[in-house]
Amino acid sequence: MCGRYERSTEFVHPPLKLLQSWASCLSWSVSKPTLLPVSIDGVNVEVVSTYKYLGLHLDNKLDWSANTDALYKKGQSRLYFLRRLRSFNVCSKLLRMFYQSVVASVLFYAVVCWGGSTKKKDAGRLDRLALTELKQVVKVAVDTLECRVERSFQAMATTSLLPLLEDEPMPVHSFQGQAESTVRAAARALASHSRQAEISMCEMIQELKRKMKPVEMVNLEGSFACLHPDAKQKTRCQACLPCRFYNLMGQLCQKNTEALVRATKMSLDWLRRRLHVVSSQYLSAFAAMGRPVAQVPLFKASIQLAIPNIVLRPSLEDIQSILNKVVNTVLSMAKDIPLWEYAHLHHKQLQVEQQAARDLGDDGPVTKQITLKPLDRQLAEHKDVTKAVVQLSSIVSSLKADAGDVLGGLAHFSILWNQDAEEQVKLFLESSPSLPEFSAQISSYSALEAQIEELPASCTVGSVLYETEQLKLSLVQECRAWKRAFGAALNRQASGHMTEIYGFLDSVGRQLQRPLLDLEDVRAAMAMLREARDGEIRIDSLIGPVEESFALLHRHELHFADGNAEKVDSLTYAWRNLNALVVQTQNTLVAIQPAMKSDLQTGVECFQATVQNFYSHYDTSGPGVAGLAPREASDRLQAFQAQFDDLWRKYITFSGGEELFGLPVKEYPDLHRIKRELSLLSKLYGLYNSVIDSVSGYYDIQWTDLNIEKINSELQDFQNRIRKLPKALKEWQAFSDLKKKIDDFNETCPLLYMMANKAMMARHWQRLGDITGHSFDVDSANFSLRNIMEAPLLKYKEDIEDVCISAVKERDIEVKLKDVVAEWSSHTFTFAPFRNRGELLLKGSDTAEKVALMEDSLMILASLMSNRYNAPFKPAIQQWVHKLSNTTEVIEKWLMVQNLWIYLEAVFVGGDIAKQLPQEAKRFQNIDKSWQKIMQRAHEVPDMVQCSVGDETLSQLLPHLLEQLEVCQKSLSGYLERKRLLFPRFFFISDPALLEILGQASDSHTIQAHLLSLFDNVNRVVFHEKNYDQILSFQSQEGEAVAHGNVEVWLGQLLSGVKSTIHSITRQAHLAISDPGLKLLEFQAAFPAQVGLLGIQLTWTRDAEEALKLSKTDKKIMQTTNQKFLDILNELIDMTTRDLTKMERTKFETLITIHVHQKDIFDDLVSMSIRSALDFEWQKQSRFYFLQDVDRCVIQITDVEFDYCNEYLGCTDRLVITPLTDSLVSARWRKLCLSLLPS
Repeated sequence: MCGRYERSTEFVHPPLKLLQSWASCLSWSVSKPTLLPVSIDGVNVEVVSTYKYLGLHLDNKLDWSANTDALYKKGQSRLYFLRRLRSFNVCSKLLRMFYQSVVASVLFYAVVCWGGSTKKKDAGRLDRLALTELKQVVKVAVDTLECRVERSFQAMATTSLLPLLEDEPMPVHSFQGQAESTVRAAARALASHSRQAEISMCEMIQELKRKMKPVEMVNLEGSFACLHPDAKQKTRCQACLPCRFYNLMGQLCQKNTEALVRATKMSLDWLRRRLHVVSSQYLSAFAAMGRPVAQVPLFKASIQLAIPNIVLRPSLEDIQSILNKVVNTVLSMAKDIPLWEYAHLHHKQLQVEQQAARDLGDDGPVTKQITLKPLDRQLAEHKDVTKAVVQLSSIVSSLKADAGDVLGGLAHFSILWNQDAEEQVKLFLESSPSLPEFSAQISSYSALEAQIEELPASCTVGSVLYETEQLKLSLVQECRAWKRAFGAALNRQASGHMTEIYGFLDSVGRQLQRPLLDLEDVRAAMAMLREARDGEIRIDSLIGPVEESFALLHRHELHFADGNAEKVDSLTYAWRNLNALVVQTQNTLVAIQPAMKSDLQTGVECFQATVQNFYSHYDTSGPGVAGLAPREASDRLQAFQAQFDDLWRKYITFSGGEELFGLPVKEYPDLHRIKRELSLLSKLYGLYNSVIDSVSGYYDIQWTDLNIEKINSELQDFQNRIRKLPKALKEWQAFSDLKKKIDDFNETCPLLYMMANKAMMARHWQRLGDITGHSFDVDSANFSLRNIMEAPLLKYKEDIEDVCISAVKERDIEVKLKDVVAEWSSHTFTFAPFRNRGELLLKGSDTAEKVALMEDSLMILASLMSNRYNAPFKPAIQQWVHKLSNTTEVIEKWLMVQNLWIYLEAVFVGGDIAKQLPQEAKRFQNIDKSWQKIMQRAHEVPDMVQCSVGDETLSQLLPHLLEQLEVCQKSLSGYLERKRLLFPRFFFISDPALLEILGQASDSHTIQAHLLSLFDNVNRVVFHEKNYDQILSFQSQEGEAVAHGNVEVWLGQLLSGVKSTIHSITRQAHLAISDPGLKLLEFQAAFPAQVGLLGIQLTWTRDAEEALKLSKTDKKIMQTTNQKFLDILNELIDMTTRDLTKMERTKFETLITIHVHQKDIFDDLVSMSIRSALDFEWQKQSRFYFLQDVDRCVIQITDVEFDYCNEYLGCTDRLVITPLTDSLVSARWRKLCLSLLPS
């Protein structure tokens, strides 16, 4: 049995047969004697069939059957654990150890006793227990794990999450899209494998459970609760069967997660290997070592020109960003894979343990919040995955140096865009470049273009293949743009020269082709021949460069659509034709020269006779004859100018012919004189005619269409032209008439401008007619400027100006008066509600604003009244001055009555004062009725002016109401004076505030708003919730509250109560500071700020005076006391460094301010060696004492003593006390004391 068991399970244990033989050697064989009863102390021992002793079951037959049965049962339960360990893929070494320590220890316990006597049947049972059952269980577990679970885990671990591209690069965005689709498909497959593995695990557990007895299956369902958990920490025992199953599930769940991690890491590692490249600076070293460094790039991109830079598209940063997105997509693969059921069970177990730790008071990490992490988060936080992600997060960005080298190699092309082509061409042309210089420039860009074409089609930057096709295209375009810019400049230059040549050829050719019919034709032909001879050299020098320029443009394929390239081919041919035409013309001139010369001489003789006749006729009947009227002289000028122009043309022709044929040129001095005279006369009479025509046109302009500014502009232009005429013309009659015409009209223009003003009314035109004696029918449709100019305007210039000025002034007065009338026809009263009685008040702000506006209107009307041009509007102005002034007076009285009515209404309507002043209250009732009638009228007639001065109602009623209200007020003032004498603090507040207090005297709560006016720092009092008039405490502005006893309603009693409370608290503070164990901060926290300040002053006075008294016997008492005061100051300062409320900080800052002064005083006493409390240096200080015998708190300065007033001051700031302020306080104290002495 043992041999088979050892071979099948590979366990090492003592063979049963050996043990049996060993036990048989040790056993003894004796014949069974007859058993006699055993008795102990006379009592027979009971005889039983079986008995358990030291773990062995003994029977009366000694065949060990009972013991075998017990071992069989124990062995079955122990073998369960062995089967479970095997399911976890535990190594064989551990399985042997477990078998020897757990299983074998049960099966072979005390085998030396029973092994030799065991029956063959029992030995077989143990053999089957050790072999058959174990084989079956192991087979089920191994089959499930290897064939189903492990296969699923292996499939998961080898699942690729990225497209595995090895052959050719691809665009980054395409890679991203394929990666996303691959991850989606892989996620579905991984979810299926994970689910299948979990199902297989559950089936394996069920199969194991079928081999177990019901009693062994306790808690093997659901949460697999531990059978023996820790009572306090709630941890699992890890020994019971449910814990074993629980751990089995945990290990498989962990393997599932690890499979996902391996799949993720495998894909990320592949991506890292594909992206990992050797830096360019080490490529040569690797090549020298014979190591392969070539690798197909993963990504494909392009290098592009983005002026002013050459850039990578997409850039390395963009590729890194997309790569990071791909990595995140891979990590998010598991977000849709559900967690195993074990994860939820384990999370609940951890929460139970965490709660137990909290209950035990453990504040360690175990008590921190435990969250159930999804699989994608577990993957992202796994150290191996995190490491891979970190490596990938900058793997592409690290290629910036190589990318910079690549882009740096292209930097020399930057000259194509760093400079402006137009500017460079402009600078180039300024140097007057020659054709070779043009050729050099264009050829340089052609060479650069060839260099660009030779650039490689792609370059590799790490794992990215960058194509250069787009870059090369852009660079070539830039290069061609530069070539075209210089080519265009050369084309313009050559085209200009060619146009110049063709123009010269056309003009000369056309002239030379004309027939030579007369002397003028001959002269023109001779001029063209001379011009052709002069331009021959220049044309020859231009034709060659022009042809070469267009040849250069053609050679570099620079074509322009202006057609000049085609014209250049016929340029030389046209120049040859012109030369032939010149020779032909020269021959013709030689042939006709004799006949032309004879005709010229005859024509000159006839021209001389004609000129002499023109001289005599011009001198006797010309436009320059004295005494001619300007109009007649202008007509003669036109006739003689036509004759002169004809003679002058002949003169030019004959003079040119004489010069052409070499004859003496005849001189005509009188003809030149007449030319000069006619030129001057043309200027004079041309201007004269323009002025006469313009002025005549002005007269026909309709009066309504008159534009004086345009006329002035034209006249100004005529004056400028007259001033520019030569001095010789200024003595002519036409010049004098012209100047007078313009000057007269210029003088009339200002009058016309004033008369054309829109302010001119019918009354003003009537006055102008009376002045000039001329009728002005302005309303007529045919009324024009001529009708105005017929009147003697310049004769009555000043009177007309006065009428026009008065019209403008009257227009201004009328406009302002209309504005005032329109404004005060729209202003209405605005009303405000008064309590619950309706709108019984004029709105104060609006009414005051309108009164101010009314005063402004009155000022405007007053200025109109003083204007000497107000005659047409004076009655209306006076009427509105009266209305507005009366309205102002009525409204002012109205507001005075309203203010008094409001002031007294609160007193005499429903208040306590009305009961004490019955006569005044009755008078006020009548006033109140009249007031309501006034306000009702204002609502009915809301217009301010109409309501105020429409009739005499308000002007008579308001003074009466004001008088009656003043009577009521006088009576009320006497009443208030009597109240102030009863409670003097009423003198601190105004009459309205006092009336508000007295008017609601029956309500003690209304005093709250006026407490600060009556007391130094009593801001409010706190009333009892049920007892309406019982005051519980009072508070300062800072919010400090002081408890208070029962106080009645009236303010005098409140004042007494406040003082009594402060004094009571001061007494308690005195008792507290008398305690030797007093702690300053506890004292300040226990008492209000005012009493705390008084306490520190009492303490200082007591300690200082005590030190002075003991200073004669104790030499160190003064320094000790001074140090004590310093310690108190430091303690107070230390408090200000803490976190204090606003009121607490104010309190301690005030204490420091006062105590600094007290310490300075004592410092002075120590420095001056004061040794007596009667010394004046001490007596002159403010000293605070609490006299317990008489229950008084007093303040002493020198020999004067005052009681502490117990006025509540609250928690307020104090000014810093300086020697000057201290002296002033002492002086005031002494003056007050002297004033109290009897005279």
